[in-house]
Amino acid sequence: MKKLSKPALDRYHQDGYLFPNRVMQEAEAAGCKARLDDHIQRFGDDARGNGLMAKRPHLILRWVAELARNPTIVDAVEDIIGPDILCWSSSIFNKEAGSSRFVSWHQDANYWGLSGSSVVTAWIALTPATRENGCMRFLPGSHRTELTHVDITDSDNMLFRGQTITDDMDPDATTDVVLSAGEFALFHVNMAHSSLPNRSAEDRTGLVFRYVAGDVYQTKADFDSATLIRGEDRTGRFEHEPMPSADLDPAAVAFHERVCGARKKVYFSG
Repeated sequence: MKKLSKPALDRYHQDGYLFPNRVMQEAEAAGCKARLDDHIQRFGDDARGNGLMAKRPHLILRWVAELARNPTIVDAVEDIIGPDILCWSSSIFNKEAGSSRFVSWHQDANYWGLSGSSVVTAWIALTPATRENGCMRFLPGSHRTELTHVDITDSDNMLFRGQTITDDMDPDATTDVVLSAGEFALFHVNMAHSSLPNRSAEDRTGLVFRYVAGDVYQTKADFDSATLIRGEDRTGRFEHEPMPSADLDPAAVAFHERVCGARKKVYFSG
């Protein structure tokens, strides 16, 4: 197991993020991108943005479930939140070439309803993430402050509710999360982040995993689910998710539809 160095951990706790970290070589990332392209072509808009097939793909695609368990990612997550780890969620973020879609400034902790702050996101670049194609932006140190949000309707916003920070964001104080294909960024659940439209001629594609510690639970509803990755679920409040036996296994697809419907009621309403 490769541990994060003390300086790296110190940077994470100070800034609220850590990147770049490499999980795979560019050729492997290209192969993952091709698999996602097939998935998106098969399901169309339902596998883009806030479509059902873009949410929690680790429940329906075997190779995504395996990537969520990759030791390089999970070992780094363990150094941050401890030995008991569950994958609470995953998403496909595909920003097509020339797309006007963007992500408004927001903090995930504002609407996820998870207890505590032992929650870390791993954003994996399957293509290069650059300023031109709309890479993420972070506001260093913002994870230590709860900022004010409102919901703003905009059809180009990739966030379901359009949750947007109302505080002024100084562009000179932000950090561009530039990544090569196969690299990933780790960031705190309360990190203020956003991304601009893709002004390039190539897609910007990422896979995202959200990991929680074993003592974290859902506060907004009686039901929620998560995949036990390492250690134990110490609260017992999550329904444990099965690993798909194959891509789009019928039993896995049925489970995915059930829990995603329940999850939408949890943190996208009210």
